[in-house]
Parts: sequence; structure tokens; C-alpha cells
Amino acid sequence: MQQAGDEIVAPGGRGPLNLLGSHRHALDEKRRVAIPKAFREQILAAGEGDTYVLCRQLGGDNCLALYPAARFEARLAQVESMREGSALGVGAKAVRAYLRQLRMTAATLIPDKQGRVTLTDEQCRLVDITKDVVFVGAGDCAELWAPERLEAGDEGVDFTDLARQIFG
Repeated sequence: MQQAGDEIVAPGGRGPLNLLGSHRHALDEKRRVAIPKAFREQILAAGEGDTYVLCRQLGGDNCLALYPAARFEARLAQVESMREGSALGVGAKAVRAYLRQLRMTAATLIPDKQGRVTLTDEQCRLVDITKDVVFVGAGDCAELWAPERLEAGDEGVDFTDLARQIFG
């Protein structure tokens, strides 16, 4: 795994990936949803191929995360490295629990010819996706949100201090 600034460049990838924007798509009766064309094109242009991993976003937000497979493996390797140096490579309980939760909800996906992937019942239930999905660009992955959750997700968050830190 290489670093390009603060961005992860997965082995085989040509460069950083910075997915931006949001796109709302409907689930069909088989729980299929199209990955936004703009995201698919950016991912392919970064040399990532067409295999993805969909998992629960474990950063505290109630959404799913869709990674190009190589980027997911790079992130997983970062977390796994936190286990190194501990007795028998077992690692801290929090690291083991994080890896367990991540792997329990992860699924490898290959889009069909229309660019659609199928969400499992469990994935939909975890984040309350029922009818529509909002894809939100989040750098090297796309977050998948239930529209209601996304609208409520940042309520009450004050960005004033953070904005001062960033912009002065």
C-alpha cells in the first residue's frame, strides 16, 4: 500500500480517489441499486477495476460504505497492523471487535451490466434503507444512506470550531 498525501493508493491503483457529490437512486424489488455512473467512472479511471466491497460504516455514522475491493483490503490491512506487536498477534479487544463487525457485514460485489449491486436484507436493516438510497462521495469510498438518516445525521452538529481550525 502506498500513500499519496493522506490518501490511500491501493496496490495496482493509479492514483488517489476522491469521490465527491451525492446521488439518489431507488432500490428495485430485488434490492438492487445502481452505483452512480460518475462514481463508477472515477473508480475505473483510478485503475480500481469493477469489484467492490460493501460493509457497515463503522466510524459512527449509520450508513454503509462501498469501497473498490483493493481499497477495502488496504484499509483492512491498516486495521490489521494495529494487532502487530501484541501477544500472538491477537491485538486489543477493541481492534478485534472492530474487525469482527467490519467483516460480519462485508460482502464482495460485482455490478451487473447496468451497474447495479444487490444489498442484503441485513445491510438494509442495519441502516434502515427501504426504498431509496443516497450515495455520498466520501473520498476513497461512497457512503450509502437512507434519505431520512442522512437528513437527520448532522442535526445538532456545530461546525464553527472545525471551520476555524481549517480556514482560520
